[in-house]
Amino acid sequence: MDESKDNIDISDEDLRAALRELKKYVDIIEEHLRKIYRIALRHAHDRLAQSTFVRDVMTRDVVTVG
Repeated sequence: MDESKDNIDISDEDLRAALRELKKYVDIIEEHLRKIYRIALRHAHDRLAQSTFVRDVMTRDVVTVG
């Protein structure tokens, strides 16, 4: 699995803050939580990329210069 494209820098403090915000006990170490986040982020990127059509992002009224 290539995690390099999803190399979002999440600090240990970011993870601790997120866990505190849940206000529930979660039996997971920060390294595993970070890995789950990156995998989920990759899945989200793939899903969004598959649902985007070229016609939705291209300009129809093209301006040219002679």
